[in-house]
Amino acid sequence: MCLDRSGQPLTVIPAGVFEARNPAGELFGFDRTAPIVTQPAKQIANAAQQFGQEDDNTVLTLTFALRRYCVHWLALLVPLFMGAISPRSMAA
Repeated sequence: MCLDRSGQPLTVIPAGVFEARNPAGELFGFDRTAPIVTQPAKQIANAAQQFGQEDDNTVLTLTFALRRYCVHWLALLVPLFMGAISPRSMAA
């Protein structure tokens, strides 16, 4: 993936946000997620939790400092799953 978006955010939203269910069994889904994708990651995660999402969830918002940035999408996820990055430290 190559981006030419200096200063622009990229938000990574896991399936857990879309699959969150409320007590009535309704999914949070794409219709509820679409209007909030431009909000900070913490607000997106909070919206899913308030709806009824119970599992741990990590929503990331990255802001690119470089004019052109190329990365394989797995390179964004591997450090997180290997414990090199703490989701709580990124929420600040």
